[in-house]
Amino acid sequence: MFGLVKGFVLLAGSAFVVSIWPIFPLRPSILAMTYGTIWNPFLVAFFIAIGGTLAAFLAYEITYKASELKKAKKFLENKYIAWIIKKCDKSMFLLIVVIVGTPLPDAIVGLVGGADKYPLKKFLFANFVGRIAIYATTAYFGSVYTEYFFEFFYWLSSL
Repeated sequence: MFGLVKGFVLLAGSAFVVSIWPIFPLRPSILAMTYGTIWNPFLVAFFIAIGGTLAAFLAYEITYKASELKKAKKFLENKYIAWIIKKCDKSMFLLIVVIVGTPLPDAIVGLVGGADKYPLKKFLFANFVGRIAIYATTAYFGSVYTEYFFEFFYWLSSL
């Protein structure tokens, strides 16, 4: 039992490390597909979503604090940036869920959410919902179709 708990904690930590790099954004989808074949796919998706949400929280906090700086305030007062933020404010929750819930790079969500000073609880909940949606799907399909994937390559190597 302890080994399973340790495995899920390491899975969440791996998802955090993979998701933390906003310069070279990666998605822990390969973790979901791989570990979805070993463990329950929905538990795998849950723990990967926790790790990814913690990484988004870190990006949110950094930009939230950085938006208080003088240069950042000047940048955010630009009429084009202010217009984009105003348009995004109306549907920010749905925007976060959609961007995070698709295979697109999602590092921008934490940066924009923090700079916009979007409420933290709503941000984390939207981020978690989007991540659960994509990683549950990925882990489930990984658990179902990985066997066929390996059979195909075994067949290909026998030619």
